Amino acid sequence: MIRRHRSPPATTLRNTDPGLRSLRATSRDVLADAASGDIDRRLSSLRAPLWRVHTAVTAALAAACAIALACAGAAPARSSLPASPAGASREQPLPGDPRAEITELDRQITAELTRAEVTAPPVASCSGDTCTSALAAPFATPTAEDPACHPAPSDHCSDICKLSTSICHNQDRICELARSLPGDDWAANKCTSARTSCQTAHQRCCGCTG
Repeated sequence: MIRRHRSPPATTLRNTDPGLRSLRATSRDVLADAASGDIDRRLSSLRAPLWRVHTAVTAALAAACAIALACAGAAPARSSLPASPAGASREQPLPGDPRAEITELDRQITAELTRAEVTAPPVASCSGDTCTSALAAPFATPTAEDPACHPAPSDHCSDICKLSTSICHNQDRICELARSLPGDDWAANKCTSARTSCQTAHQRCCGCTG
């Protein structure tokens, strides 16, 4: 006689499954909490840590904003005034090279004459003894304190006179360098040309009417 093995009823499986027993226990706890009012206490215990997190985040954001505003206030303000043409940056020639410095100063004079709307008259070139005599000739560099100079009191004339002062300053240096190069006709001619540019720019300053 063959005996057949019968499976336990489904109710028995449900009663013996650990997961189902845990789920039933949790459901009973929730229902019990609902009946006794413990759910409100549990929710209150959860709200406290959430409120502390919210407070910490708010404080961090406030500190970040304060730092950003402080950095913005520390940034240097930019001047609204335009740079003066006479104060333009200048390239520095190599030290110990008088010819290179003369070339750079001569270039600056040409640029400043253009900004001052001045055209210097042509200068006859010299050579040999003529250059030596030209360098030795006395030359009084015009200055802004010239009592005979009365430009109009305008910003335009002020800029013209600043350019004139710069041109004459460069002229002084060119001729000083030329005298340190005796027998150099090229340097001597740069000096005489710079003197003419200085005189012409000074006249333009003094005759400025606005």
